[in-house]
Amino acid sequence: MKDLVEVFKALSNSNRMRIYRTIRIRIVEHHDSSGQEECCVGDICKEFEISPSTVSHHLKELRRAGLISMEREGQFSHISINEDIFSEVRKFFEDMDEDW
Repeated sequence: MKDLVEVFKALSNSNRMRIYRTIRIRIVEHHDSSGQEECCVGDICKEFEISPSTVSHHLKELRRAGLISMEREGQFSHISINEDIFSEVRKFFEDMDEDW
């Protein structure tokens, strides 16, 4: 449950929520032929009217909550979604729906 609290804290910021949503959409739309599901940080910076340092801060918070992982390759950082956490959040809401 502690993990989910961190997830909800991370997503309580509207910019982080929008960034996370953008990452998910880009990964689904740009699923590369190798089967690797990822997105570049530069792609995210282009989407928002906020500085790259602010985007980096938001990405750090999303990573800390376990929502994303990042891998550095030269000058580029690639972002991927942690599907396990996403599934836990989905299950949390499904279970909550059953309890009501």
